[in-house]
Amino acid sequence: MDKIKKSSRECKFDNCDIIASFGKPGTKIKEYCSEHKLINYVDVLNKLCKIDNCDIIASFGKPGTKIKEYCSEHKPIDYVDVLSKKCKFDNCDIIPSFGKSGTKIKEYCAEHKPIDYVDVLNKKCKFDNCDIQPSFGKPGTKIKEYCAEHKPIDYVNIISKKCKFNNCDIQPSFGKPGTKIKEYCGEHHFIKKINKIILNKIIYIAFKMIFFIFVDLKIKREWI
Repeated sequence: MDKIKKSSRECKFDNCDIIASFGKPGTKIKEYCSEHKLINYVDVLNKLCKIDNCDIIASFGKPGTKIKEYCSEHKPIDYVDVLSKKCKFDNCDIIPSFGKSGTKIKEYCAEHKPIDYVDVLNKKCKFDNCDIQPSFGKPGTKIKEYCAEHKPIDYVNIISKKCKFNNCDIQPSFGKPGTKIKEYCGEHHFIKKINKIILNKIIYIAFKMIFFIFVDLKIKREWI
C-alpha cells in the first residue's frame, strides 16, 4: 500500500497529524507540534507576548482592536482580552460558557444566559442529568469524571491542590507568611511547625555541647 503523503501543515513527526506550530527561531516555517518540537524550536504560528523572553501567546490588546500584544501577566492595566470570544450581551466582556443544549456554541456568560441555556464549555459529571462540573477521578489520573456527590468511593479529587505531606489528600490552606501559596493542611502544618521547633532545639543543644567541649579542651590545654 502506498504511503499517504503528509500535509505540509502537519507535524513532521511520523504518524502525527496535529497541525504544526513550532519552527526554528527567526523563521515562519512550521515544522512540529508542541509535543514533538525540537528543544530549540519556538512557536512561529501564534503571536507571542511583546515582553522580552516571554514565550506565552499574546491575548490582550487595546480596547476596540483585535491586535494581540501581551499575555495576561504582562498586559497593561487598560488592555483587554481580544483573543477570546465575548458574551453576546451588549457591552459584556466576559468570556461566554453557556449555549443551546446539544450544541457546543458558546454565546452567553453565566449572568446573561437565557433560562434554557446550559454550560457547553465545561465538562459535566458523568452521572445522568447532573450538570455539575466534575472534579473527581481515578487515583493516579487527571481525568475528571464525577462531582463530589456522585463520585465512586475510591475516586479522589484531582482538580484541587493537595497538602504537601506524604499521602495526604486534604486541600491545603497554610503557607509561608507573606505569600498566598497554600502548602499544608491544618493538621500537617501543625506537625511541620512542631518538627521545626524540635529540630531547632536539637541544633541549639548540639551547638551548645560543641561549644562547651571546645571550651573544656581549651582550658585543659592551658593547664598543661
